[in-house]
Amino acid sequence: MKSRYLIGLRFLTWSLFVISLAFAFAYFDVVLSIAAKDANKQKALESFAKYGFDPEIPGIQADGKVLIDNVVTRFGEDVRTKYETGPDGREPQVINELATLEYPGLTIRVWRNDHMPERRYKISSIVLTSPQYRLKYGLGIDQSKALFLKVLGAPNYPESPKNYKDNGQPLSYEVGTDPDEKVDVTIYFDQNNDATEIRWYPPPRL
Repeated sequence: MKSRYLIGLRFLTWSLFVISLAFAFAYFDVVLSIAAKDANKQKALESFAKYGFDPEIPGIQADGKVLIDNVVTRFGEDVRTKYETGPDGREPQVINELATLEYPGLTIRVWRNDHMPERRYKISSIVLTSPQYRLKYGLGIDQSKALFLKVLGAPNYPESPKNYKDNGQPLSYEVGTDPDEKVDVTIYFDQNNDATEIRWYPPPRL
């Protein structure tokens, strides 16, 4: 009798061990799956913040440097361009040139200074209000907030409101830690939570 009891106890102990092991593996699978999804969202956010459009502006670099001719190649010749000049905020003896390229529903501002090669600029800001321009991951104007959250994850901008899921609340993200290369992206929504405007803001120099 005692022998049967010991055998039964050992079997129960072994069964509990196997069950615990199965739960542990399942738990780690869930943790790894969540980590993989978070990594994918971070990768998508970085790509969306730095490159945005699909297809991308030809030759654009991760820090936003681009040939102004390539901007025109990507979006077309039907553009209104305005140029401004002014002293650099950190080096007053250096003159910056700011160019604003205006397309229907899309405004791109780029800048350059005397240290940069001719026709080479750096993007200062992009404001998009038209759904005619394709963006990465199927995102764009008139798309739902739910889709932006699915692709990019929760907003990571320090001052983002906690009620960012509410109708009409924007989503704000930042990518990068270097002040000269950081990119901020904000998506604005109407009361139906459909995107109405997207703004990319690398640090301006004027």
